[in-house]
Parts: sequence; structure tokens; C-alpha cells
Amino acid sequence: MHIVASVIVIVSFAPRAHASTAPCNLPANLGWKIIGGSENDNSLKACEAGGKLLNDEECWVMPEAGYTSNAATASATSYKCTDSQLNTNDVLIQVTGCKEHYRMSAGSSNANMECTACEPGKTIATMPVSSGVQTCTADCEGATAGSCAMGCGVNFYQSSGTTSSDIKCTACNPGTISLAKPVQANGSDACSACDGSVPGDCSTGCAADFYQASGNVSEITCAACSSGTNIAAMPVQSNATSCAVTTTTTTTLTTTTFCAVPANATNPTTIATYVECLGSQCEDASTSWLEGVSSVPDVTCTKIFEASQSNCSMTAVSALGLLLTNMNKSLDADIAQAMESFTVNSVCGSKCGNKCNDGASNPDGTTGGSSDGSALVNAAPTTGPHIPFLMLAPTALLLSMCV
Repeated sequence: MHIVASVIVIVSFAPRAHASTAPCNLPANLGWKIIGGSENDNSLKACEAGGKLLNDEECWVMPEAGYTSNAATASATSYKCTDSQLNTNDVLIQVTGCKEHYRMSAGSSNANMECTACEPGKTIATMPVSSGVQTCTADCEGATAGSCAMGCGVNFYQSSGTTSSDIKCTACNPGTISLAKPVQANGSDACSACDGSVPGDCSTGCAADFYQASGNVSEITCAACSSGTNIAAMPVQSNATSCAVTTTTTTTLTTTTFCAVPANATNPTTIATYVECLGSQCEDASTSWLEGVSSVPDVTCTKIFEASQSNCSMTAVSALGLLLTNMNKSLDADIAQAMESFTVNSVCGSKCGNKCNDGASNPDGTTGGSSDGSALVNAAPTTGPHIPFLMLAPTALLLSMCV
């Protein structure tokens, strides 16, 4: 008899360990003056205090505007969730001081410091928290783009730029003033006339034909010159000034006008043709044409030049707008559109100092006009006589023909 024995083998397998995919919890407080985001890349995910990150997900944090930090990039760092563990990409970010154009206004450590933007027209260098509370005492350099990142100071206007990085500021002319202003995003800014009768209002000085009657900067008053006297615009003087009797010198000039004044000043086609001609000939626009375009009497290039504050790169539409605003008028929309590509320099080239009086030929074959009445320069363009071949032949060729 055979006995068959069966053996049953039971194999037990331990469960395999798997990486965790549970989300990670972000800190309830990202840090003092730390917010979600990345200054240099808006497409990166911003962290939310107390929020969650999915496995393998990453979010970014950065200091608030005006603060420096200890992040390696000096602007942001990140949190990342890996196997349910929250890790920092760099270091645990903290603020370390105030950026350029921001002053430390309160606090004593990176856990309670406050950074405040400088006033328009002022600036300060980057400072660490250890520097303590600061004030913005230095004037920014208006001619350097971005130096006045917080705006233009008192009696300065924003002459170019639309952002804190490209803004430039220019001083108001005597007789005009301006309040301190933050950066103007539309780039439209100008000084306005002061009131000479109010002590201290004309803090930049007196305009042309107004004399300084009394006072220092805080008390200055300006009074109009009497008929037959004048005075140049001047900054504030240490003593009172006076107007002088006007001396008139009559000079007869012969001026040749090359650009025909359009009969219809408001026709968009003739506007463009006329202004392009003015620019090529360095002429000032006719007063009658300017009156027709603006629908206001006695509009001249002199007045447009003054309205632009001698800024010949300003658009002609803006300059006319400033001039008309003072008269409670506005420029017709169709005319403004026809002139939008032209500057004060295009419309009032002579007033802007352009010179086309060297006798050189212009692209259309004419010669530039001259304000000195030179018959040679102002003469109409002519075509030279035909020159026979022999007049141009080399001397050697002529001699060989005599042999």
C-alpha cells in the first residue's frame, strides 16, 4: 500500500511600501511681509497661506513691494510638495531691508520692520534693517530715467516716460508751478501758471513781462510790467526786480514761403500735406491756417511753442490741447486724428530752431528758405543748363585731339 502525502506551501507576502501622494499643508503664516508670487514671472503659482499643495506641486513666495529678502534670487523662492513632505527650494524666505526708493519708517527687525515709498521727487539707496528708521532726503535726478521712480517733485513735471523705470522729470519754467505727483501712467503732465498776486505762489520765479515785486521764495509776488516796458522770465531773485523800457528795432526781412497754405484748413488730406511740407522746409505754420485748424483767433507758433514749454518733441495735438484748454476750447476730433503723428517741431520748425537755409537741395528739388533775406538762398529752384561733352572731357583727351 502506498501512502501519498500532500504538502501545501503557504507563502505570505508583506505589503509593498509606496511613496505617499498625500498633499502638503502650507504654513498658516508665510512670513512677515512675505506674500505669494514671483516678481519676475507672473505665470508661476503663488502660494496661499494655510493652503495645500498636491504631490509634486510647487508654489512661490516673495517679499512685498519695497522689501529686500534673503532669497538667492533676491526676489522669490518656492515651496514644493514631495512624497507628502513640504520642502523649500532655497531658504525660508525673510525680509532683510528696504529697496531703493523705499525708507524704513518703523520697526527694528525683520519681524516688524516697515518700508514706505519715498515722496515724489525724493529717493534713498537700498538699506538693511540694521540701518534703522530712515527718511528720504535726497532729491532724485530728473534727467536720469527711473531716478524719480516715485514721481516728480514740487515744481517739476513728468516730461517723458509712463512707468517708474523710465520716467523723467523737468523743472517748471519761471512763472509756472506744479504739485508733487506720483508717476502718471498716461504720460500727460505739465506745469500751470502761478498767481503772482498770492505771496509765495510763484515759487519758481516770475514769468516774462512780470517783475518780482517783493519777497523771498516763500513770499515772492509778481506784478505785470506797465505798457512799454518788459523783463525776461527769471527765477526767484534775492532782491526785487524792475521792468525796462522796451527798445524796438525794426528790421525788414525778406522771407520766402515755400509751402502753400491750404484754402481748407480742416481737410485731413491737406493737413498732412501742408505739415509735411512745413517740416521739410523748416517753416512755421501760417497763423491763418492755425486759426482755421483750432477755430480760435490769434493762434500762432509762438503761442504753441510757449504752451509746450519749449518741448518741440511734444505732439502738436497735445500742445494745441494745452493752449485751447486755457481758453476753455478743445480740438476737433477729426483734426486731432489727422495731426496725431506730427510734433510741435513739424508744425513750427522755424520756432523750434530748425535751419534749412544752407542752400542745399531738398528731396523735392527746392532749396531751403532763409530768414536773412538772402537772394541766393531764397531764390526759386532752377535747373542747370545742358553741359556739352567736351566741357567734361579730361585735359589729356583734349590735348590728344590737337596732335
